Amino acid sequence: MQVLTRKHRAFTLIEMVVVLAVMGIALAVVAPSMILPRRTTDIGTVVADARNAALRRSELVTLAIAPDGKWSIYSARSGSAPLLSGRLNQPDGFLLRIDISPLGLCTMIVSSMAVRDTLDPLTCAFNNASRVAR
Repeated sequence: MQVLTRKHRAFTLIEMVVVLAVMGIALAVVAPSMILPRRTTDIGTVVADARNAALRRSELVTLAIAPDGKWSIYSARSGSAPLLSGRLNQPDGFLLRIDISPLGLCTMIVSSMAVRDTLDPLTCAFNNASRVAR
């Protein structure tokens, strides 16, 4: 009868538990940022997101901002359901609508004449940092 003296290399139970614990901690740190939606509260970022949606989808997209700061991005194909929505930290107090063409050109429609800045139709960026005359 022959005795096999060949050693098998394998992971021990303690090594496997340590690796699983480290992976669990890493997942607990990373998962919330992947699950929670991005909180866009700046008007410039919201307009840029709407422009990117129009360019990506190759269709007319409308950004509607309510007087209380709630915003929604709609497209013709999405129907009544918004593509994205959220709330601005500092609402302007008037209704604003920006239509963005599939080429990325912007047209702004405002319900009030309190807007001091103009929207650049080519870049969809406001000319000044403060947008409302206060």
